[in-house]
Amino acid sequence: MFYGEGSNGKSTLVDIIARVMGDYATSVPVMSLVNDTNRKGSEATPDLIRLPAARFVRSAEPKEGLPLDESLIKDMTSGEPVNVRRLNHEFVEVYPRFKLVISCNRKPKIYGNDDGIWRRVTMVPFEVQIPKEERDKELPAKLWREAPGILNWMIEGAVDFLARGALQAPDKILAATQEYRDESDIVGAFVRAALEVTRNPNDTVEAGSLYSGFVTYCNKSAITPLGKNTFNRRMPKAAESFGFEKGKSSVSLYTGIRIRPEYDPSRTPYSYGAGGE
Repeated sequence: MFYGEGSNGKSTLVDIIARVMGDYATSVPVMSLVNDTNRKGSEATPDLIRLPAARFVRSAEPKEGLPLDESLIKDMTSGEPVNVRRLNHEFVEVYPRFKLVISCNRKPKIYGNDDGIWRRVTMVPFEVQIPKEERDKELPAKLWREAPGILNWMIEGAVDFLARGALQAPDKILAATQEYRDESDIVGAFVRAALEVTRNPNDTVEAGSLYSGFVTYCNKSAITPLGKNTFNRRMPKAAESFGFEKGKSSVSLYTGIRIRPEYDPSRTPYSYGAGGE
């Protein structure tokens, strides 16, 4: 994922790589990558039919607020076969063999916090914004004239990759990716903002009250809350990460925490958001 505020060379870099790779590069409509609940599993996927022959696939960021389709991203990058279908044709099984690059000015939403999605995400920050007076409108044409050299540079990178057996991300990219994951962890953000971790066994919060506090936090932060079942599945792992625990009793509760007053549902009215399950 190439991320930056704009005027920083993201598109120029992606465009020249795609041009040099020719038929081995393609684009995928951004709406194909978002979580669209209206798409049915039996529908044709003409937007994805070109992907299996590609080695480099590019897309743009989705509209603000739309989350990536994490299941689709996992399927397309797993190396396992996926089913695609042209209009008025049967499904066929294909093996994706490409790298997907999403260029974005805003980071797409990723709600999952499992390693299954995050080991597929690499955030490459483009932090330098080129001043208007220094922008070269002829740069794409100049780069295209250097296409043979750029191809040689890419081949050298491929040889180095094959020799190493893996890509070695710089610390800057590792840090940016971890920051993105932390920002996307809505449960972790709730714990940091709304809970006081005391580790005192006498401080307990019932799971129902904890979810109510979570919804209050989401409402105050203009975030769509996770559904109660999803929240309850994620909360034990968050508790372990932050140093408190789910109690072992007939009542589902957490020990060693307090809800901060401004998020305490017993003090602050809240309403359930459209979090679903």
